Amino acid sequence: MCPFVNRTRCCTDVFTKLNKSNFNGRMASWFSWSLLLLVFLSQNHCVLSQRFNVIATKTPVTSTVGSDVTVSFHLSLERNAENMDIAISRSPNHLVFYYRNGQEVTESQMKEYKGRTKFEKGNLKQGKISLVIQDVVPFDNGTYHCFFQSEKYHNEAVLDVLVFAIGTHPVIRMTRDNRGITAECESEEWYPLPAILWKDSRGNDLDSLSKKTQNSSGLFTVYSSALVKSNEEISCSIKAILPAIERRPGIIISDTVYYRVDRRVTSSIIIASPFLVCILLLFIVSYWWMAPLYESLNELKAKIKSKEARVNKKKAKHQARLSELEKYLNATKVIMNLDAETAHAKIAVLEDKKEARCGQVKQPGLADSQKRFARNLFVLVDKELAEGVHYLDFTVKNDLCSVGVCKQSLNRKERINVKKNKGICLVQLWDDDAVDYSIEETQKLRFYLDCSAKNFTLVHMRKVGKVELKSESFKHLEEAVFILFLIREGNSVTLL
Repeated sequence: MCPFVNRTRCCTDVFTKLNKSNFNGRMASWFSWSLLLLVFLSQNHCVLSQRFNVIATKTPVTSTVGSDVTVSFHLSLERNAENMDIAISRSPNHLVFYYRNGQEVTESQMKEYKGRTKFEKGNLKQGKISLVIQDVVPFDNGTYHCFFQSEKYHNEAVLDVLVFAIGTHPVIRMTRDNRGITAECESEEWYPLPAILWKDSRGNDLDSLSKKTQNSSGLFTVYSSALVKSNEEISCSIKAILPAIERRPGIIISDTVYYRVDRRVTSSIIIASPFLVCILLLFIVSYWWMAPLYESLNELKAKIKSKEARVNKKKAKHQARLSELEKYLNATKVIMNLDAETAHAKIAVLEDKKEARCGQVKQPGLADSQKRFARNLFVLVDKELAEGVHYLDFTVKNDLCSVGVCKQSLNRKERINVKKNKGICLVQLWDDDAVDYSIEETQKLRFYLDCSAKNFTLVHMRKVGKVELKSESFKHLEEAVFILFLIREGNSVTLL
């Protein structure tokens, strides 16, 4: 772009040459003036092309105390404002926000706005800006100036922000003195300052005395009192300037309150005062004498309550055991035999298939069956159980024996860890892992299996031990289960 000085000098040179030419003076004068006009219009076009207006909403932006408010401005023509200087202020010396060289500058920002402004610059390329003022307070009420400056031009716009807060519902109190009844009305947390008026039942204004206080946040507390001279209905109204909201609680002053309080209540209280004092003293003495008795009574109640809780706990426990056993009354006794093909090589199953004995050495000449347990002293019964409630009676020689269930897919050729394998669940008689038994040399036991409830119970000498089938392999009973015995060396199991 050619500077204005260079263009003027260029025109002057042309004008000089024209004067020295053979043209007549009139033609030279016309041509020179035309050329000067062309240069002037070109210069004005360069300046006008840089001009712009800053536009804000014509109506004020309103916001409640504690919320967020957004002030928005944009240029009249859509142009990139990323390289412009942008400032939003309350006055020339009170800077709210400053944007320069593509970033925010916070050094000169007012302390009241530090940490409360959020600049949305996503639309700067279109000449639009938005500044969010968070957690609005009464201080934010007022006029905001937005200033845009480019290399060639600058302009500004103003926007009004109106902040308001609707206070609490008015509280009316009544007091009595020698002048009569005084009604007091109070409400808190208003902004801006509201108007407070008293009216009677006919709508006439009552004389009142009002005052206000303002807290550190800028919110107002208003108080007003009015003297009531007759029995009537009165109301206290508090009107907010912005928005137009009115809160009007009312109160009725009855004849009983207005006339009888001053004539009878005072004298009645004076007459009754000695009796009230005597009653109060009697109450204090009674309390002092009865306090130890009440304390002992409360301790006794606490002990009784504690004992009742223990009794109820035991009762619930026994009831649960009883309910558990009642379902076995209709259990079906299963007639089954021991499966010799599953027995470990040290376990000998007799011909009647009702008794199994565990020796110290393996039996010679046994066929290598896939059903036989190779590493654990286990033997299974010959029937699978998948549903219903069943029981099996058996005897054991001594306490070195276990009983439980396992699933068909259990790998029988590897050593099985009873506590970690998910396909087996046992109750051991020789320790306290599942149930505590005081057993004799030969014992008779009953084994209940509830396939539907996924549990089994071993009953012996009126004691019950219950083991839940918690293994995931038994969760949906996808496979039938076998009753399984673990027999230690020198021990035996007999089915009845």
